[in-house]
Amino acid sequence: MARLIDEYGASLPPACSLICADYAPAMVNQVAKTAKTAVEQDPGSIWARVDARVLDALDLNSIADNSHSHVAAGLVSKYTHSSLSKNGSPC
Repeated sequence: MARLIDEYGASLPPACSLICADYAPAMVNQVAKTAKTAVEQDPGSIWARVDARVLDALDLNSIADNSHSHVAAGLVSKYTHSSLSKNGSPC
């Protein structure tokens, strides 16, 4: 998340919210700690819009449909293709 914010944060619209999710609680805690430090240093930081959650990338039902426009994922590619239906949709 830090790399994405460093690279693209300045161009994100003010209404843009960000979810940073991982299956490992330790990873989510690290993001939350980074966000907390950034917001303490700059309350207007984009890090104030980061929602860190423990989630399974193959089960995102807890994220409302049409609530976010983009998804960036790493280390899930070997599972993604096999989890799609024949027409390419996850259902």
